[in-house]
Amino acid sequence: MRIFLGSMLIILLVITGVATASQFDIELELEPYSIAKERGYLTFPPVDEINGATTNDGDETERFPGDGLDEEDEPTVMERVFKPSSQVEDFSPIVVDTVSARNIEYNSAKVRGLVDMHSYENGVAFVVYGYDRNKVLAIGRNYNTFANIPESTNDKARVVVFSKNAKGFKEYETKISKLIPDSDYYFQTCVSYKNLSEENIVRCGEVETFQTNLRYVRSNKFVAPSVSVKSATKVEYNSALLAGQVDMRDGTDGTVFFVYGEDKTKVSGVASTYDTYSSVKESGANLLKVRIETRLKGKSEYTESFTGLQKGTQYYYQLCVEYTGNQDGLKCSGTKYFTTDSKDLTKKPIAVTGGAIVQPGDRVRLSGGADMRAFHDGLVFFVYGTDAKQIIGTENKSSFNSIRQTIDKMQRLSVDNDLDSKNSYSTLISDFKSNSVYSYRLCIEYEDEDDNGREKLFLSCGEVKTFNTN
Repeated sequence: MRIFLGSMLIILLVITGVATASQFDIELELEPYSIAKERGYLTFPPVDEINGATTNDGDETERFPGDGLDEEDEPTVMERVFKPSSQVEDFSPIVVDTVSARNIEYNSAKVRGLVDMHSYENGVAFVVYGYDRNKVLAIGRNYNTFANIPESTNDKARVVVFSKNAKGFKEYETKISKLIPDSDYYFQTCVSYKNLSEENIVRCGEVETFQTNLRYVRSNKFVAPSVSVKSATKVEYNSALLAGQVDMRDGTDGTVFFVYGEDKTKVSGVASTYDTYSSVKESGANLLKVRIETRLKGKSEYTESFTGLQKGTQYYYQLCVEYTGNQDGLKCSGTKYFTTDSKDLTKKPIAVTGGAIVQPGDRVRLSGGADMRAFHDGLVFFVYGTDAKQIIGTENKSSFNSIRQTIDKMQRLSVDNDLDSKNSYSTLISDFKSNSVYSYRLCIEYEDEDDNGREKLFLSCGEVKTFNTN
């Protein structure tokens, strides 16, 4: 009997081991399918499914036996082995795919893309599109984060965000409008994210293309280009910055150019006098032209610096475009003007810190020189004290009054409040602290325009020097 029971125990252990090994093999075989199914990559089941598998004939096979559980309460192999997909970490490379465009009209289309972030989060999914393929490709190649991509100034390449918080697997779609009729467009889906090393990465799919439809054939209305120009900025004695915008609308092959000069009548009359860029005749300083771009399509913004101007002179200017299409013509913006500075105000005043002569009785004579150059009404002053950091930081202050005096650490003393040219200075100062190291420099307060054209006070300071009191 003991021998028989021992034999039965051995047989049961062998059977249990085989069952366990067999179950282990089944679980390993199921894992790839489960993960693929949970991610949505498979839309059909395998022939034999573990959770109550069915044969090809549709007959239900026997479930795995439970331990005293009812069949409807018994956990399946799939439930025992696999975790929910949200708990499965997968940091394999992000998948980005550009899907073909649809609903294409003469001025709009819907572009699509697929992004699988796997376990990465906080991605920015976006689409780059435009009629210049190289410009579209350059976005994904030249930038490693979405935040660094500059705002587009033309239709050669533009960016539209799909999602600012991309995660998981998702298909995106957005409508892009204001497209150019009968034109080839290129687009690609991209995603910006940080990898496990916290490095910024932009990954893009392949470039797809589509062609917009012809404009509605029964529409006889032609919409001419629109042109606008902004006020001049950074106007100096010999230069200025001009900016404007052109929207080609129904026009094609735009030639964009600025006209400017001292004669308002000649500048304002360009569109009514000429019909092409090449026919515009320059007239010395009264009328000049500068071509900016050719073969323009869509909308574009321009900023152009003009140099070699005459100081103290009033200039008039327009932005113009020559166009073709169902109609040909020349369209210009309104006329604006600016006046160059009468002097070179780009060169700020110069302050020169001179020597220091220590005299008996804790007195010191400080010297220096100032040159206002093109500026006027300068306030010249010395700063001195035992705190070298405060003296060095004087040039970061905005004015004489903004410098705070703190006993021996920082003092200021004005020596001229209306300098218009250049001058030298020497002043005797007393009440210095004995056996101390002092720093000092000469500074000039002057008035100039900031980047927004508003009058503002500035400081120009000379070298920081030191002296020792005896």
